[in-house]
Amino acid sequence: MAQTIADITVTTAWQSINTLSSISVGTEIIVDNKTIAVVLMSEGTQPSADSKQGVPLTTYADNLSSRTIKSGSLEVWIRVESDTGTARIVAQEG
Repeated sequence: MAQTIADITVTTAWQSINTLSSISVGTEIIVDNKTIAVVLMSEGTQPSADSKQGVPLTTYADNLSSRTIKSGSLEVWIRVESDTGTARIVAQEG
């Protein structure tokens, strides 16, 4: 039986997807948004708290609800695009 991958709650603060998922920086990661909230992703150093720049991971009903972070990438940061609310994602090694 396959191991269950726990959902990760994303907030309005920038959070390291590598830390939250326990997947090492530089490892290929597949990220899926499981909610209707848009999630922003940014690679490199932690963005400033008020930054809303990043690649969108859109809603589960859209074709852009899944992204692959390539191996060799820097640390990846995520946050909910809006100023309120949360989202749920799942992240797994690619």
